[in-house]
Amino acid sequence: MHLILTLPITITGVDFYNGTPFYLLYRSAVAYEYVSFKASMLLVFFGTLNGVSVFIFPRLNIKLFSGNSLKIIIITIWMDAIGETCIETFTDCNKAFRAHSLSFSYECTPAQAASFQFHNFDTFQRLIYPIAILIGNIFLFVYVRYVRRIGATAKGSLLRRSGGEMVLLVQGILICVFTGGNGLLFFVFNFLPSLISIDPTSVVFPLLLMVTTMGLAIAQPLLNLCFNEPIQAAALRILARKFPLKKTQRVKSLSTNALTLKPM
Repeated sequence: MHLILTLPITITGVDFYNGTPFYLLYRSAVAYEYVSFKASMLLVFFGTLNGVSVFIFPRLNIKLFSGNSLKIIIITIWMDAIGETCIETFTDCNKAFRAHSLSFSYECTPAQAASFQFHNFDTFQRLIYPIAILIGNIFLFVYVRYVRRIGATAKGSLLRRSGGEMVLLVQGILICVFTGGNGLLFFVFNFLPSLISIDPTSVVFPLLLMVTTMGLAIAQPLLNLCFNEPIQAAALRILARKFPLKKTQRVKSLSTNALTLKPM
């Protein structure tokens, strides 16, 4: 999404979205990016909360993360993401990609600058959620590996045998780095240029920021796909339905497996 939005401006050097028929499409794309990012961040947060509560408050975990309660949580996540997007889109300062700096920034009217600015709160929460997720994953790693080493449940034993607790920790750290990095870049976009001296004719610094931002947007779903077995299984099922094997291929595959498993 970042590439689609920013590539025309990067190539032409002109902010040609404003005052054109493409402006509505552009604003919709920016809003879509915010909804998807906020929803994915909240889903990771509640996933971590689910993992922590399994060990600390198992009964409460069953009530919160099953049945109708789980549906309410999921609906609330999407309502929150959509609601915050509407607030930022219709009441906050105008977020746009600037040709002169090759980066996203906010343009505020004098009235907006003198009042509460939602994007400042958004930058704050983009840093707070990853910190909470990281703390939760470190807690899970320590608790599963050390606290429940003796008399562990079957689930804990399976995690230790497969090294799953280390995978869990690595996944949590990487997601926090990439998710928190987005909030850090928001700070860089808005405040750092005023604190340091940057040649306005140089595009190296803002171009690196733009590439990093696109990398952050791509990294999070890839991390989920690489580290989460349920997501991998779901992706394989989708691919299997989309590209089913022909009957002859299935028969050949079954025959090969049978020969492989045949006792010597």
